[in-house]
Amino acid sequence: NYNQGTPERPSIFRTTNGGGQSWSKVYESDYDGVIEDLISDPFDFRFQYATLNGEGVIRSSDGGLTWSKNAGSFKGVGRMEIAVSFSDPSRLYISAEGGSSGSGSTLYISRDNGESWNAASESNGKPINWLGGQGWYDNTIAVNPFDENQVFVGGINIWRIDVNSDNSIKTTNITDGYGQYGGSSKGVHVDQHNIVLVPVNAQTNQFRMINCNDGGVSYSDNGGQTFTQTENGYNTSQFYG
Repeated sequence: NYNQGTPERPSIFRTTNGGGQSWSKVYESDYDGVIEDLISDPFDFRFQYATLNGEGVIRSSDGGLTWSKNAGSFKGVGRMEIAVSFSDPSRLYISAEGGSSGSGSTLYISRDNGESWNAASESNGKPINWLGGQGWYDNTIAVNPFDENQVFVGGINIWRIDVNSDNSIKTTNITDGYGQYGGSSKGVHVDQHNIVLVPVNAQTNQFRMINCNDGGVSYSDNGGQTFTQTENGYNTSQFYG
């Protein structure tokens, strides 16, 4: 938005009339970085989190009316996507372009509703750039709805990250679009823009992984072992459900 030719600061707006007929500004950054992702606690809409490119995380505990600055600070990072666990909403994760891992991709972990954050490190000491150098373009993250210690991330490909109690991680390739990691594309196009994990059966912990990418939409019902392609040919960016 522009006001008399002067760009406004990155802001968050809020509507309470359902159809979006009117909006009120509830947050304006004093930093020029873009506000890139905005999520809420899956069980309590009062608690919300947003990421600011290159700056950090802001939080709200009153449904987005007011925001606290820098619940987390991540200097030197670029785009950040954030996810909250369904099985343990105090657990949050950030998929960050750059950061402290030295690989070009960093997973940040909070175990206390965003009060504090820690950068994860590979348990074998060998960082993996799971964003593939394209975190500014394709960057997405989701948490297993039945396991707060398992995260799925997407950059060029799809990866699974298993998290240990000491914030060490094991990152496993799921789709390998260019055959760089000894795997297969499994029919999934490169450049992932959204991963949604839909609970299917709580007794068996089964969920459906739906992802959209530069080639369309695909889904997996077995944790990414195989995928079914649907509506190929559409250049999708995001979807909501």
